Amino acid sequence: MLNTSYRFPLAALSLAATLLAAPSANAQSGDVWAIAFDAANPPSAAERARLEAQHPRPEYFTGPRWSGAQGSPRVVTWSLVPDGVQVPSMIGENAAFNSLFARMDGLFTAQGGRAAWIQRVQESFDRWEQLSGIDFVRVTAAGQDWDDGAAWGAQGNATRGDIRIVMKRLDSLGGATAVASFPGGGDIVLDRNENWGDAADQNRFLRNNLMWAQGIASGVDLSCPNDGTKLMEPLIPMSFDGPRQDDIRAMQRQYGDPNELDDTIATGTPLGTLAVGSS
Repeated sequence: MLNTSYRFPLAALSLAATLLAAPSANAQSGDVWAIAFDAANPPSAAERARLEAQHPRPEYFTGPRWSGAQGSPRVVTWSLVPDGVQVPSMIGENAAFNSLFARMDGLFTAQGGRAAWIQRVQESFDRWEQLSGIDFVRVTAAGQDWDDGAAWGAQGNATRGDIRIVMKRLDSLGGATAVASFPGGGDIVLDRNENWGDAADQNRFLRNNLMWAQGIASGVDLSCPNDGTKLMEPLIPMSFDGPRQDDIRAMQRQYGDPNELDDTIATGTPLGTLAVGSS
């Protein structure tokens, strides 16, 4: 079992109690978008407040999950949207056509091309899958790398993911890097102007941003303090790779652990012999 200690400044204790006691203020499916900001090049406080005011944050650490009982495993599909699908304004910018494939293919020309960046997307989903009871399954259409190209906001089906990934301009380099929606919407918009081809640490900038957005799209909300100790913070940390303890606890609260359903002696998962000192 994972153990977590929570630290609240004294002045925040009453506020925390108020937030946790207000179930009526819980986020509703599909109507809350979260905005990621570049920790190395963050927007000004005024600009950040302006952007976040357009998509007010929910008051809990977890939002709505994909259908099913809390803590039960779930299959969630995902897909990449073909270039040319129109994406509306997210944070006050202009609507624009999706340019995911053109942009990423260009950035990864010297890193293995399309297969390489799609593999990084796959690895990001795989990491969450390793840590929780959610099973992410990629879907495509007509043997292509993308889905059926339905209009923005269309719900998932056999040729279109529950979570769809697009790319358009959100702002300039830095600032907002991604926007993601809770389940019921579940879609992810990446900012075209970021350096998604940054090869450092096996493209950690791309993968951490994706895993952050995938967390939101699975119903894991942002948490504080914003001190760079967990992935699901307003400023996405780059000092570590992927979800950490609190992030894992949140996802397992929503979908259970990788061995679900194993809550009885009869259905328990054998772990074999554990050597002294091993985890």
